[in-house]
Amino acid sequence: MIAGPELVWGGGKSGFAKWNARLGSIDLAAFYADEEIVWGREGEHLRTAELSFRVRPEKLSLLELAILYRPFRINWPYTFVENVERGLGFQGTKYKIHEARARRQDAFGTTIEYERELPFSLKVYTTYTYCGLVAGNKSELSLGLERMYARNLNLLAKFTYRAPLKGPDPQIFEGTVDNSGPTLFSPRGPDDPFWVTSENRKAYFFSYTLLYDPTPETRFYRYRPNILEEWNLSPRENASLAFALRYTASHFPTSTDLQTYVNEFGNTVWEPPSTAGMWPTRKPIHFFEFWGRIGISKNNSNYLLLKLKAGQSLATSGLAYGSRTPREKPVTGLLETALSGKWKDLNFGLEFGRSVWGPEDWHRRFGFAIDRRFEAHLSIETSRHSSLAVNYIGYRETDNKFLAPELGPFDELIFAFSYYLTGQMGFF
Repeated sequence: MIAGPELVWGGGKSGFAKWNARLGSIDLAAFYADEEIVWGREGEHLRTAELSFRVRPEKLSLLELAILYRPFRINWPYTFVENVERGLGFQGTKYKIHEARARRQDAFGTTIEYERELPFSLKVYTTYTYCGLVAGNKSELSLGLERMYARNLNLLAKFTYRAPLKGPDPQIFEGTVDNSGPTLFSPRGPDDPFWVTSENRKAYFFSYTLLYDPTPETRFYRYRPNILEEWNLSPRENASLAFALRYTASHFPTSTDLQTYVNEFGNTVWEPPSTAGMWPTRKPIHFFEFWGRIGISKNNSNYLLLKLKAGQSLATSGLAYGSRTPREKPVTGLLETALSGKWKDLNFGLEFGRSVWGPEDWHRRFGFAIDRRFEAHLSIETSRHSSLAVNYIGYRETDNKFLAPELGPFDELIFAFSYYLTGQMGFF
């Protein structure tokens, strides 16, 4: 349980509580959140309650069920529009506008996840999520098929389709294509009970993951399988060589409504209606990831970790989309590569990024990118509870485009001493 005045940057007073228990063969988890909405009416709160169950109906299967309740802005009015694929229109076109109100049943959501082991070393995954309008406004289905070869090689193909229950409202102008005139109708904003955002816009995802792990008993992943993030890689992996390679294709055929952001004064505000939300993608975008671990000592407790990411990445706010100036960048073709490792009490790493987003989340929202990024770090554990570290970061610009005001070229060197009250936390 945790509570405070600003647990989430830019937010108001909030509190979170989580409870886990085991009843026989059933794993239970409960979660509750109460967040003050600083961009809404004074004193308005967003409250969410969730209860999940996990059980194995049979030895080779796993079933998980989660139920969510979020009674946000019940009975508030909203609009929805037919023929909204392009997200843009003019007075006199075939758009048809409807009006309705959020209902109590719109506050419920559920997720059902089922996995089953089959003959011939096959495993299937199925996940379906339904969230009512004010509970998340989406319906999502994921299908996965995994095949194990010779105990040390796994191939996973996964397809996901997601769509909002009510799509984004378009921006409609009074005039014509040649002379648009003033705005007649805008995407949803601060006075609506739900929205279409980057988290629930219509999307198609396909991924193909190859995992090589000759010692599956120590596991390549730390918490959940098939999540390729550094925090999810197990430090107990003892293979001399283990790696994961993933290709992902994504397509977003529709736009979004307006979204919130934190401005330079630390206030949470809404995008102006003129942004018309994030634009749809004309064709699928592609992304590649590689994570490899090489053991370099007995039992491979000392290791090297290689990371490589390359592909297209979208900005996450409508403020980055447009043809106004070369300042904002709606999509970047990035390249990230890093080599890090551990040798006894020594941790080290080198990293290079090209055309990557800035280091803060809001840099990606606004479409601010860095042409060249260089990083290096070196730390040594001086005791079980303490460590010394030196870190370097450098930015370089080649065209001075898509650059946030504070992200000019620079070199930074940081020396740090850390002391852990509960013992050394480790590299991951």
